Amino acid sequence: MRTWLAILCNIAVPGSGLILLQKEWLGVTLSLLFGLAATAGLWAVFITPASVPGWLAGASLTAAAVCWMGGQYVLRSRLRTFGDPAIAREVRALREQATQRAAWGDYEEAGNLLSVALALDDEDLETNVQLAELLTLLGRFEPARRAWLRVGRLDRRGAYRRHVAEALDQLPAR
Repeated sequence: MRTWLAILCNIAVPGSGLILLQKEWLGVTLSLLFGLAATAGLWAVFITPASVPGWLAGASLTAAAVCWMGGQYVLRSRLRTFGDPAIAREVRALREQATQRAAWGDYEEAGNLLSVALALDDEDLETNVQLAELLTLLGRFEPARRAWLRVGRLDRRGAYRRHVAEALDQLPAR
């Protein structure tokens, strides 16, 4: 369902489907660029055709078309890896390695491994929980707060609701 909604939204406004797939910055940037270029081009063609040079109207509409095609390409790339079981196995292996490194006291390498896992799948709930716990353990309270809030957003079933609330309560005030 979420995949189809992302596709439909992305067809209407490129980048909006990426926002649904947790690629917020890229999605918002593509959406804004498309909106600005399309608005400028349509304005130049339909509202003030005599006062805007034809090359400027063409350039704006071409930029909008490029943004639209780019948005479809990026969404397709994202969807290709979205449900890949090989990526899920790799993320699990990276999480296990991070747990082992943290147990040995090598927190920096554990954080690096979790960063790689999140680069592969930034919506993996377990990886986000592990990162939030690591940041809390290291005393990096502002990034930990953001990580816990992200866990709360990603936890659609509510499995970590109590854990997130307790962690946020225990973090020092800003």
